[in-house]
Amino acid sequence: DFFDGGSSQLSVTFDNCDFHDNRYFGIGSHSSLIYANGPQNAITLKDTRFDDNDMVHNNTLSTTNSFIIETLGPLTMEKTCFRNNAVGVSNVA
Repeated sequence: DFFDGGSSQLSVTFDNCDFHDNRYFGIGSHSSLIYANGPQNAITLKDTRFDDNDMVHNNTLSTTNSFIIETLGPLTMEKTCFRNNAVGVSNVA
């Protein structure tokens, strides 16, 4: 979380990273793999891979959405690949 009331940004770059076999651990953990909760948060992904992440695992609430990346600020992606990821709302009755 970053907000200073001004115009500066907190920029985070993921360069040549692999995110694989991650999963949502349930209530108490965040339902996004990467989360930036302010408009001043800038995320850049370069040559990054997201494979076989299960953000629906352990989701027992039909109102809980899950995401790979959730941000309110700018997002830049270059040569980034997403394969076999599970996101959304689980099948909870």
